[in-house]
Amino acid sequence: MKKILLFLLPIFLSAQPIILKEADEAFKGTFYKEASEIYQKAFEKKSVDKGYTAYQIAECYRLQNNYSDAQKWYEQSNKERYEAPLLKYHYGITLMRNAKYDMAVKVLEEYLSNNTNDLLAKQQLENAKYAKLKTETTESAYIFKNLKQFNSNGSDYSVGFYGLNYVFASTKDSKKIDNTTDDGFSDLYTALYDSIKNNFGEAIPLKGNINGKYNEGTFISTNNGSKAYFTQCNDYSGKKDFCAIYTAEKSGNEWINVQKVTIPSIENTFGQPAISRNDNTLLFSTEKEGGIGGKDIWLTKKKGGAFNSPVNIKVINTPGTEVFPFLQGDSILFFASDGHLGWGGLDMYYSKITKDGTTWVFSEPINMGISFNTSYDDFAVSFMNNAASGFISSNRKGGQGKDDIYFFERGREKLQIKGQLLDNKTNTAIIGAKIYLMVDSNTILETTSDANGNYKFENLTNDKQYKIRIEHPIYRTMFKNIEQPERLNFLAFDAKKEDLNKTVVADVGLLPQNVIVNIKIIDKKTNLPIEGALVSILPLGIESTSPQDGICKMAEGLDLDKSYEILVDKKTYFKDKVVFATNSKQIVYDIIIPLLAITKEEIKLNNIYYDLGKATLRPNSIAELDKLYNILINNPDLNIQINAHTDVRGSDESNLKLSEARAKSVLDYLIIKKNISNNRLTSKGWGEIKPEIVDAKTEDEHQQNRRTTFNITNLE
Repeated sequence: MKKILLFLLPIFLSAQPIILKEADEAFKGTFYKEASEIYQKAFEKKSVDKGYTAYQIAECYRLQNNYSDAQKWYEQSNKERYEAPLLKYHYGITLMRNAKYDMAVKVLEEYLSNNTNDLLAKQQLENAKYAKLKTETTESAYIFKNLKQFNSNGSDYSVGFYGLNYVFASTKDSKKIDNTTDDGFSDLYTALYDSIKNNFGEAIPLKGNINGKYNEGTFISTNNGSKAYFTQCNDYSGKKDFCAIYTAEKSGNEWINVQKVTIPSIENTFGQPAISRNDNTLLFSTEKEGGIGGKDIWLTKKKGGAFNSPVNIKVINTPGTEVFPFLQGDSILFFASDGHLGWGGLDMYYSKITKDGTTWVFSEPINMGISFNTSYDDFAVSFMNNAASGFISSNRKGGQGKDDIYFFERGREKLQIKGQLLDNKTNTAIIGAKIYLMVDSNTILETTSDANGNYKFENLTNDKQYKIRIEHPIYRTMFKNIEQPERLNFLAFDAKKEDLNKTVVADVGLLPQNVIVNIKIIDKKTNLPIEGALVSILPLGIESTSPQDGICKMAEGLDLDKSYEILVDKKTYFKDKVVFATNSKQIVYDIIIPLLAITKEEIKLNNIYYDLGKATLRPNSIAELDKLYNILINNPDLNIQINAHTDVRGSDESNLKLSEARAKSVLDYLIIKKNISNNRLTSKGWGEIKPEIVDAKTEDEHQQNRRTTFNITNLE
C-alpha cells in the first residue's frame, strides 16, 4: 500500500561480499526493486550468507506489497535457520496476507515464545485465529466491482468528491518513479458522475495548481465543495521527505491557492485528512509523541480560525497502524487499521460519534466485516450520497494494478407480499378474489386468489407503505395495511444476500356480504302487490311486513350456502311457505310469492288429469295436488271440499258417478298418501250440472268443463 507505513530497517551484517554491500546500499536507499534483483544474484553465489540474503529478498518483496514472493523467501530464510529478530514476525504477517491462517498462527506463536511483550504481535496472532474462524461462504448483500474507469497498472486509491465530481489519487500518468514503492508519483484526478446513466465519465487530472511533480492524495472537500483538504508528500519542491495536509480553493473549474495546514506540535509526516461539515474539526493520521503505537488518528479543532493542538483518539488507536479516516455525516468515523481484530493487513472499521457539548466521543470500533475486508490491505472507504454505495481501496487479489479502487453497492432490498384469503366464518379458502396492491390511493398491481385462496406480489421495493384492497362479489370489500419490514440500516455491512429478500405474510379473513332477499308478495289472480303481509324467514325468525309495493327487503343474519323457509301470512289470503337456498356465487335474491285469496267460491286446480272415462289420477297430476297439500299444511285451520265436474257428454248418471269417483280419488290421495286428517276433507261429484261453459261445443270448451276444484267449508 502506498505511502502509509513506516518501516523497520533490517540489521546489516558486516564482512559481506561486495555484491551484498551493493544490494544493502540499494535497500537502505529504499530502492527495493533494484535491491531484490541484486540480492537474488548474490543468493546464487556460494560465499554469501544464504539465510540473510533470502531474508533481505523477502523484505524487499514485503515492502513492495508482493506477499506471494515474500512468503517464498521468508520460508527459504527460515529453512536456512537464519535468526533475524523479526523474521518470524514478518513471516507470520506475510502468511496472513496470503490467507494462510493456520500456518500464520504457528509461526506467530513461535515468535511470541521469545518476544512475550510484543503487543502488536499478540494482536496479529489474535487476528490470525479470528480469521480462521470467520471465513464466510454466504454471499454478501454487497456487490464489489473493480472500477476500471479509475484504475490503472499503478496505484489508484482514496476517493473523495465535490458535487457530482469524484476525486481520487493515481499514479497512472506518472513519468517519474518513486524508488520506495517502485511506482509513479500520484496526482489527483476527477471524474464526473452521471446519475441518470449511473456511470462515471473519463478521469482527468484536477485543474489548477493543486497537482505538483510529486505525490498528492486523499482529497476531501468541505460541505459546499468550495474548499478541499488533501495530502501532499515530498513538498511541491520535492526537497522534503515527509507528507503534510494542504488546502485548496475552487475557482471555476480550477483548484488554486494551495496552502499548507499548520497544526501545533506536528513536525513530521501527517496526512489523510477528514473534515467536519462545518470545516471546524479535522481528523488526520500521523505518528507522533503521545501516540499509542505507529500511525494514529488524531483530532484537532479550530479556535479563532486556527487549529489547536491535536488530541489522540485513544479508543480507536492501537500499537499498530490507523490511517485513512473518513467522516460520514459527522456521526460515524471510518478508518483503516492493522491493530484491531481482523483478517490481516489493513482492515476497515467504524466508530460511532456522539457529541458531549463540543467534545466528540467515539465508540469502540467495529470491523466492517468480511464483505469489505480481505487478508490484504483494505482502506480508504468513502460513501456516495445515498450511503448504500461507495468506494474502497485495496491491493487484494484480482486487481488491475497495485492499489485499486472498488465500487461497492448494497443490493436492492426486495419485498414479497403474500397471503391466503379465508372465509371468516367457515375458514375455507376464497377463490377468485381480486387483490389490488396500493401505494397511497393508487393501485400499482393486481392479482387473483388461486384455488387455495393464495395470492402474492413479488419483486417490490422495500421503501413504500403498501396496502391491499380485496374485492369479491359475495364478500365485503376489505382494506389491509401491510406492515413494512425493517430495512437494513446503513451500518449493516455484514448483511447477506438473503437479507435483501423480505417476505410479509398477510393472511386476510373476509366476511361475506349481507345476503339480501327481495320478497315481493302479489295477488295470484291479479298480480297486484299485496300490502300488509307478514313475511317471516325461518329458522332465523326475522320478520317484515310488506309495504305498499309488496316488497320486503330482508338481509339480517342471512348466510351463504344455506336453506331457508319464507312464511307469508295475510288475512283473507291463504298462508304460504316457500323454501329457498343461498349459494356462494350470489348475494341478491329476488323472490316473488303469489298469494291465493280466500273465497267461498270454488278454486280450480289446474292440470289434474285422469285416464279416459276413469277416476284414476295420472302421475302428472301429483304436482298440482301437492300444491293443495301445501295449502292445507300452511293453513291448518281450514277445511275443504273437493269438487269434481264433467262435461255434458255422456249420461247424467254416468257423469255423476264418474265425478264422485274422481273427487274421491283426490280425497284419498290427500288422506292416504299425504296424511291429511279426514276430518278436514270432504268430496262431492257434481257431474255435468255446473258447467263453466254452457252449451260447450269445442274440445277446449269441454276440457274447461272437466275440472277439479276445492272450496272452504268452514269459512265464516
